[in-house]
Amino acid sequence: MACLVKNMKELKRTILMMDSGLEDKNRILFIETIHDLMLYQINEKDKQKFLTKEQRDLLSTLQETIEDCVGNIFAKASVEDVEFNRGVASNAIKDFLKTI
Repeated sequence: MACLVKNMKELKRTILMMDSGLEDKNRILFIETIHDLMLYQINEKDKQKFLTKEQRDLLSTLQETIEDCVGNIFAKASVEDVEFNRGVASNAIKDFLKTI
């Protein structure tokens, strides 16, 4: 569980610092980093060991929210849109951390 909390805090920092102007190759690396932090690759059985069903569902929702926000930021939206999406992602992470 401590690893998940650490990952979420690092994820929040990473999103707040991300640059919408990344080149395609760097975008892929950035997305892979986000996937690693959000435990995309972890086995479902392992998730069941340390997360309740509700927490697993919330993690899944968080993953979708982060994907949407990062996609919107990479869409080279206005500065206001980028800040809005960073805020949405940050708040989603905070809300998730309150549940675990």
